[in-house]
Amino acid sequence: MSKFDNYVLDGLEIPIPPKDFKPEPLTQAEKIEDYKIVRENRIHERERRKLLREKNGDIIWEHEMEQGREDDRFCFEGSTGEDIEQDLFERLEGDSDFIDLEPGWDENLDYSELEKLDFALELHKETENLKKLKAWRDNGC
Repeated sequence: MSKFDNYVLDGLEIPIPPKDFKPEPLTQAEKIEDYKIVRENRIHERERRKLLREKNGDIIWEHEMEQGREDDRFCFEGSTGEDIEQDLFERLEGDSDFIDLEPGWDENLDYSELEKLDFALELHKETENLKKLKAWRDNGC
């Protein structure tokens, strides 16, 4: 028997940790490995969005115009550029005229830009930037 209770949801057993469970903190090497995956995912998403912009240009233009009108009414106050971009692509994927990419579009993505990075330094910079963003949001933007 594991130290977790099991919870069944839609036929899947999901372990539920007890309330006093504290996960072991990640080592710096584990954090760096996780960050490498994050950077790979960012490249994947950036290329995906670039191709989606090419395929769905008119729809994106309409949604960007709508976001511009919302921004004029301060609907995105306190949002980062990433938040607004994420909102745009969520709207795009929910649009009935949305054209998705063909399966396998990402088989030959170029991840060579990752070879030049010092992941420990990049992870430190991103952690510091997230702290600043959180403080900015906590102080009412």
